[in-house]
Amino acid sequence: MNPVVEQIIGKLIIDSTFRQTFKTDRAHALARFTLTPTERNGLMQFDPQAIEVAVRNLQMSRSIPTESMFW
Repeated sequence: MNPVVEQIIGKLIIDSTFRQTFKTDRAHALARFTLTPTERNGLMQFDPQAIEVAVRNLQMSRSIPTESMFW
């Protein structure tokens, strides 16, 4: 995977301002990144609601202490 695409996905997860911009204006959010047409099209297809769910799930998983795991 292109490191720029990985950077964008990471930014979508950790940067709420970028995530909101992506949600309201994807073209503007992606404008500063060098992407192939295929990469840009793929990112344009991302479901903003699915991203929000993923972020919430990650936040919840971080709140569970590792000592509570079974191993």
